[in-house]
Amino acid sequence: MGTAVSGAPEPAADEAIQRIDARWEQARAAGDLDQLNRLETWLWLDGPYSPEGRVGGPARELALDMNAIIVRNSGGADEAESGVDAWGHLAEVAVPATVACGSLDAAYLIELSKELATRLPNGRYVELPGVAHQPYLEQPGTVAELIFSALV
Repeated sequence: MGTAVSGAPEPAADEAIQRIDARWEQARAAGDLDQLNRLETWLWLDGPYSPEGRVGGPARELALDMNAIIVRNSGGADEAESGVDAWGHLAEVAVPATVACGSLDAAYLIELSKELATRLPNGRYVELPGVAHQPYLEQPGTVAELIFSALV
C-alpha cells in the first residue's frame, strides 16, 4: 500500500507536495514537533491534494497519536535508507503480489506503485478510491477484503 522500494527512482515533487514540504522544513527547523505531526498527518491521511482535516474522528486521532511517536523518535530523513537496490531485482520476485495505492495519495506514489506492479512478474495494481496513503485507517474493511482476496 503506497509502497516504497529501495533503489526506486527518486520522485519528482509536484507543487502540492512542495508546499507541504516547505512548511515541514520550517517546522523542523523550529523544532515544532506538533506542527510536523500535523503536516505529516495532512500529507499521509488526508492526501496532499485534499484539504487538511478531510478525515476526522477516530481515524484522525489514531493517525496523529501514531505519527507523534514517529516524529518524537525520528533520527533524521535518511535513517530509512538501506543501500539495497531492491528495485533492480523485482523481476526475481516469483510470488504473486498485489500493489495498492489510494487514489488521493501523492501522484508520484501512485505512479511508482503502478510501475512496481508492472515490474513484478506476478504483480497486479489496485487503486483504492477515495483514500490517501493510510487506507487502513479510513476503510479498514476494504483493506481487509483486498488482503483476503490476495490470499485466496
